Amino acid sequence: MLNRGYAFTTIISSKYHGQTLLAHLASLYLHSTPQAWQQKLNNGEVTVNGVTATGSESVT
Repeated sequence: MLNRGYAFTTIISSKYHGQTLLAHLASLYLHSTPQAWQQKLNNGEVTVNGVTATGSESVT
């Protein structure tokens, strides 16, 4: 199901620092598999500070 255009903002706790963005999203938002998150990343649906993310970014 699509989210109908809603945007979500997340502030990342220091306990997640060092994880890749893909691993973080997959562990925090269990409604989507890591493969589904990678597809969202590949489609340009995820941004970090306004920049399109790839998933390999280190979470800080």
